[in-house]
Amino acid sequence: MVSNKYQIFILFLSFFCLSFSGCQKAVEPEPFGAVPSRQQQAWQALEYYAFVHFNINTFSNLEWGKGSESPEIFNPTALDCRQWARICKDAGMKGIILTAKHHDGFCLWDSEYSEHDVASSPWRNGKGDVLRELADACKEYGLKMGLYLSPWDQNSTIYGKPEYNEYFKKQLTEVLTNYGDIFEVWFDGAVGEAFKGQQIYDWDGFIATVREHQPNAVIFSDAGPDIRWVGNEQGFANPTNWSTLNREDYFPGTPRYQELQSGNQRGSHWLPAEVDVSIRPGWYYHANQDQQVKSADQLELIYYHSVGRNANLLLNLPVDRRGLVHPNDSAALMQLKERLDGTFSENLATGAKVRVTDEIVGQKKYAPGNLTDNDPETAWAAPEDMTTVGVELDLDGAQTFNVIDLREFIALGQRVESFEVKAWIDNNWQLIGKGTTIGNRRLLPLPTVTTHKIRVRIKQSMAPPILSEIGLYLRPHQNFLLESKSELETRMQWWRDAAFGMFIHWGAYAVPAGIYQGKEISGIGEWIMNNAKIPIPEYEQFVRRFNPQSFNAEEWVAIAKQAGMKYIVITSKHHDGFCLWDSEVSQYDIMDASPYKRDLLLELSEACKKENIKLCFYHSIMDWHHPQASGASFATYRDQYLKPQLKELIERYDPHVLWFDGEWIEEWTEPQGKDLYQYIRSLKPEIIINNRVGKGRKGMQGMNANGEFVGDFGTPEQEILEHGSADFDWESCMTMNDTWGFKKNDHNWKSAEMLLHNLIDIVSKGGNYLLNVGPDASGLIPEHSQKRLKEMGDWMAVNGAAIYNTRMWPQYKEGEHIRYLQGNDGFVYVALLNWPGSTVNLRYIHPKTGSAISMLGHDTPLDWTFDATTGTSIQISETLQDPDNRPGKYAWVLKIQGSFPQGG
Repeated sequence: MVSNKYQIFILFLSFFCLSFSGCQKAVEPEPFGAVPSRQQQAWQALEYYAFVHFNINTFSNLEWGKGSESPEIFNPTALDCRQWARICKDAGMKGIILTAKHHDGFCLWDSEYSEHDVASSPWRNGKGDVLRELADACKEYGLKMGLYLSPWDQNSTIYGKPEYNEYFKKQLTEVLTNYGDIFEVWFDGAVGEAFKGQQIYDWDGFIATVREHQPNAVIFSDAGPDIRWVGNEQGFANPTNWSTLNREDYFPGTPRYQELQSGNQRGSHWLPAEVDVSIRPGWYYHANQDQQVKSADQLELIYYHSVGRNANLLLNLPVDRRGLVHPNDSAALMQLKERLDGTFSENLATGAKVRVTDEIVGQKKYAPGNLTDNDPETAWAAPEDMTTVGVELDLDGAQTFNVIDLREFIALGQRVESFEVKAWIDNNWQLIGKGTTIGNRRLLPLPTVTTHKIRVRIKQSMAPPILSEIGLYLRPHQNFLLESKSELETRMQWWRDAAFGMFIHWGAYAVPAGIYQGKEISGIGEWIMNNAKIPIPEYEQFVRRFNPQSFNAEEWVAIAKQAGMKYIVITSKHHDGFCLWDSEVSQYDIMDASPYKRDLLLELSEACKKENIKLCFYHSIMDWHHPQASGASFATYRDQYLKPQLKELIERYDPHVLWFDGEWIEEWTEPQGKDLYQYIRSLKPEIIINNRVGKGRKGMQGMNANGEFVGDFGTPEQEILEHGSADFDWESCMTMNDTWGFKKNDHNWKSAEMLLHNLIDIVSKGGNYLLNVGPDASGLIPEHSQKRLKEMGDWMAVNGAAIYNTRMWPQYKEGEHIRYLQGNDGFVYVALLNWPGSTVNLRYIHPKTGSAISMLGHDTPLDWTFDATTGTSIQISETLQDPDNRPGKYAWVLKIQGSFPQGG
């Protein structure tokens, strides 16, 4: 018999569960959408493994061979697959995928169907088999083995004919049946140009062959069927990365490859991404790339943006002609391993107490405590119909961390669309990070915080979220390439608030001022050395004549300040190589090569500090004067000249921005840009660096091309973005006439009205305006420039609140003559680029009921009405119709307290 006390307890528990929303009936969660196969789950657990490009191309020094190379050239002197495997194992990799046959058709095994193979080479007297040696080495070191087999075969005489597909399947069968278990078969979709439309690959047959002989293997291609290409070879998946894809919409060689970087939300098939990237610029070994191995900083960035963005990382090692992994490559791998171990060796969330906003009562299998048990096979599931949930971790005392590791329980599908992370700091919950998809694993860099409590809130999810792990880690080393979003926001804040800066192009090119040998030289003034093809010894004569006795740093700064400019960017060194400071690594500077003998940059630095103007430097990566700044010796110039000079500038003058240019030369690469960015930030962590430090800039528009490129802001040149961007900072740099450097016969001056409208348009779109002046050889800013800056300054004195400390309004533009700007002070500023007459009609703001609307510089409030259909109507008073009574000219600003209309 059940006691009365027990019956009362049951009734109380039932009432409690009905009353408290956190109690839900135990229900086994259902899979959502496409889910991974057993093989795909096992593959995703690997996370990180090696690609080895080693083949006849290693000896022909080509990336893509021709198929006509003699097998005689394949003769590695010390091939040791055990060395490959040992290094990969020590690096933390889980497997190796080898190029068994590349597009040239050369086979690394003795193929029964081809004589273009190792049996025809002198290596091992024709008795060698690279695949066998690798299979044995992988088995010894506990690594998985995969194979790349290119369907394209430039050596085969039947390529382009229907019977070639059978030939390929026979070779595929050879490699899949003789070397034990293969974990991944890697297909490239390349087809020779001469055979497009003729050689139609039998993909169904190829896939069936793999399934027959290696049923546990996953198959890679642009569109799977098991693993998809990530759509680039730069080492990243997009921050939003779905493991699902509408597989039938894509095919090997698809032109829609950029879509593969993110996958398809609610895609028809589970098709996770694999990030393939080489540790060097090339995939195959080239001796001239021995010094171009990616740094540990760059490899760590790649790891976070591949493994840490729901993808697997396939990192290529170009084995050298000896048949060994080069020491430089091995060293970089071990440095990466040291960094990863230093971060992920201790999970600071292990054993933390977990509280959730909702949980399934009685469902131990999916209990909240599973999130901190360090077991990816367990999970916590949100209750049915709950797609917005919160998880709070009470840590074991205060912990310091800067990385969060989130994992979904992918066996039941990928669900999460967005999340945010908050930490309990100073008795308040503070946002420290946010992201979109999670999937198999999401590594999110955070600002370094110390706390005993964190919250992870799933803001959007396609189905009730199911998470397997939450990890917290401390990255003990600094890698500025992994800066958190909030750290970037803090660093960029002053620059965004400043909005308006002065560009100064000045140097020895001001001496000829556009004239050489009595002739007017076309093009911009600072390019005269290049455009007139002036030999170095002749151009040096201009340096010897550079003696700007009228230069006055305080006058320059006063002009900038009166104009309303908050920072100055001056050319410390332009492409001609002449330096405006006393450089210890060069005699080609203002103190040694010119008669001036004064430190211009020091004087300007001191004047800027007095007036609270931030000094910044433009510095050219290229150098027409330095003998080692091109060709094979460029690395010497970079390391022994460019970097030391930048160190001088930072340590002596403390610049706030480094503005690079000249990155388009072929010697400069994106990895070098990332390395230089890291180097500069290590000297001054808070400095801001433009995107021309890397190779991302796309034309004169100046914004980055698709991909992950280094740099803090984009640099449109002589143009304004058509549409604003709140996702990436940008700065339009523009001239007042047609040239940057002084050119005495250039009188094509833009009006002050145009310059002012440019400023308003740029800032309304979320950008900064960097307006150039080109002082003459005596050190004077041209009178035409001064006049225009004075007019702009008069306007800024009245209307600066609409420019400084403002951000984009959801709809920043209404017609051609109205711009909206959202102030940090809670007001919205509406700039009128022409006089509106007696009435201003605005559709994109709903003024606060009872609030006043005013025009900056005019004290009397303006009458207004609001209608939900037609918008806001503002009456401009009769007094203001007289131009003499208006606050300034060229543009007028309304100050409004209001909100963006619903449905606007």
